[in-house]
Amino acid sequence: MTTTIDPAIDWLRTHVTPTDAILCATSGGLDSMCLAHLLHQLGYPITVAHYHHGLRDEADSDATFVEQWCRAHAVPFVLERGDVRGYAAVHGLGIEEAGRTLRYNFLNRTATAYGCQWIATAHHGDDNVETMLLNLCRGTGLAGLCGIPAISGKVIRPFLGVSRADLEGYSVAEHISHITDHTNADITFARNRLRHQVLPILETINPQFVAHFNQTATILTQEQEFLTTQASAIARLETDQTITFRWADLDPSLPLAHRAVHQAICRLAGKSRDITAQHITSALSLPRTGTQVSLPYGLVATATSSTLVVEPSAPLPTSAPLIVEKPMDFGAWQVVISRQNHPLSQAIYLPEGSYTVTTWQSQDRLGQRTVKRLFLDRGIGFQERDTLPVVRLNGQVVAVCKVGVHPDFVTTREGTSPFYIRFINKGEHNHG
Repeated sequence: MTTTIDPAIDWLRTHVTPTDAILCATSGGLDSMCLAHLLHQLGYPITVAHYHHGLRDEADSDATFVEQWCRAHAVPFVLERGDVRGYAAVHGLGIEEAGRTLRYNFLNRTATAYGCQWIATAHHGDDNVETMLLNLCRGTGLAGLCGIPAISGKVIRPFLGVSRADLEGYSVAEHISHITDHTNADITFARNRLRHQVLPILETINPQFVAHFNQTATILTQEQEFLTTQASAIARLETDQTITFRWADLDPSLPLAHRAVHQAICRLAGKSRDITAQHITSALSLPRTGTQVSLPYGLVATATSSTLVVEPSAPLPTSAPLIVEKPMDFGAWQVVISRQNHPLSQAIYLPEGSYTVTTWQSQDRLGQRTVKRLFLDRGIGFQERDTLPVVRLNGQVVAVCKVGVHPDFVTTREGTSPFYIRFINKGEHNHG
């Protein structure tokens, strides 16, 4: 066997016992076919899993190619077809994120069903460099510069220590057939621009840049793990749903405080996406008088004189009456309809009727467009939507927080003077 991927072989022998069953995620491309070939050659009991995203004309032939390889090598093959575009539309996600979510859901279910201890993916050193650079370009902390973890739960990535060029050499030496995904050449995607335009330049500066990037990622990962342990030490897990910090242990001016609060939010949310530095800063800068700020995924931070508490926000009322000139609290927001103008309010013309505040419904519209479409246009995520107040008149939508007012209520009505509607984020208002 060629030695170009010796680091991957050493990694597998260090971390995976010979009898461990492995589910090998296989698209049919060069990287994943090299992975399937290597695991099979090393004698691991593998099952190949292929997810059909339904996005490309060649998707059917890709699935057939992988299945035929499995049949030729007497390897179990599992195929699942998904509707990525439909899932993305329903959940307000981008195509790439929706595909990744569905793919990993499939891999985890299949690993459980087939009794596999590990799920192996073919991410390699170049992928890690691309991830580090993308995170750096978009703005990141230490965690983003650690790149792709070699082990994440039951997911393993044996190829992180080898480059794409190493895999190409391995495929030639071992006569590994594969398919080519032509979308990988489309430089409208940021990752592809890095791959085809930036990485070749880095190689002219240092042919070993992939190895050096990955060495750096290893060092940063060790430092990240140390700081994570330090930050965890100042958090008190009151319940599975509540994390409390004492201000005496939490100096907002220090990076460790930001890390600790970020970890708390991620732990309670079960994910880290959409949790930004602004959320952390807002929580740490709250006046210590019982004030709150809304956080992603239905969480809220509350500051008292002695503690900062992160926990799920109280359930929003199904429907609450709204009275003119009487501010109404709705979760982290306050809704005000008044005769008094304010720089952040909007003029509306209201007839008599029963006004209420609710959350949004899938059938809601503002004029010609659905509220759901407007959420997507404004980048309002799936979780945040359910926390935003919607003002209604006899059930009809009048205004949606962070979206706008229905056209029927912004037209001047003869003989009437306007009211003014305002949505106030209580956390920002109290310390802004």
